[in-house]
Amino acid sequence: MSSSQTKVSELVRLLRQRVEDSSGLAFTPQELYDSLDSAQRYICSVIHNSYLTSLEREITVLATSGFIDLSTLADSNNNTLFRGNILSISYMVENSVKDFKRVELSDIYKLDNTYLSANPESYYYYVFADKINLRPQNSYTVVIQYLTQPNEIYNAENSAIAEHCELEKVLIDPLLDFAEAYLWKMDNKPNRVQLCQTNGVTLINLLNERFSQERILGLKDVGDK
Repeated sequence: MSSSQTKVSELVRLLRQRVEDSSGLAFTPQELYDSLDSAQRYICSVIHNSYLTSLEREITVLATSGFIDLSTLADSNNNTLFRGNILSISYMVENSVKDFKRVELSDIYKLDNTYLSANPESYYYYVFADKINLRPQNSYTVVIQYLTQPNEIYNAENSAIAEHCELEKVLIDPLLDFAEAYLWKMDNKPNRVQLCQTNGVTLINLLNERFSQERILGLKDVGDK
């Protein structure tokens, strides 16, 4: 467990302070867990991938005839691919790594009419009908890096409560902002809902803008300088 992850018990304590419910009479534990799960899902859907390193997974899988079922991308908690985020697909051939480049389905027909379709050095993939389709269409053992769904704070199937939140600490303040907004909405206090949502969105925008300004240059960019 990463030391940068926050205990759920601490999140609950901080959230109760925010909604002025230290006694625990205004909101039930279930409502607090639901608010945290709702906030976590929202943040993961809008924040840049660079802040979701705790959700990164890697799997080695055999692609039979160039096809991989997306359900294969599941971690030990059965969390599957999140928001379609396949980070990379690579293949080792003759002691060198070949990366499959992602293309959109709408571009496949264009590729069929270019030199790429006949070029054995061109590796690409597209996603269709819940399958990863690799081209050239052969059988490969590939390494796939992807983002998985975050573990739920409260698992409704077995009533289990997570010990830690998977999000990094830099995301805890906006997490609490959106969770607080969820609770104030339940309590019919629209002004406080608006304030918390504004605070959360502002923090998310700042983080995303910070990444765009401070992103690490790729090797090609460095070579071009």
